[in-house]
Amino acid sequence: FPSHDIGGMKEVVQDQYSGLHFNVAESGDLLRKVNKLISDPQLLLNLSDGAKQSYFNNYDEKSNYRTLMNIYQSAINECK
Repeated sequence: FPSHDIGGMKEVVQDQYSGLHFNVAESGDLLRKVNKLISDPQLLLNLSDGAKQSYFNNYDEKSNYRTLMNIYQSAINECK
């Protein structure tokens, strides 16, 4: 999964583990990353496995609940 190297996606997609980062300022970089995935099926499988593991480690039910509760608590605190 190619992901741009700026903003939130850079934090979610770990380069060479759960995807590949590409440089938005370099027009051919995305094409090179896509071609790399097409030409290397094992890399694609490894990145897929990494993405699944990253998801299960960071976005399980308990983690999502804690994140949501923190958001709610921050909103409550701002209204006080």
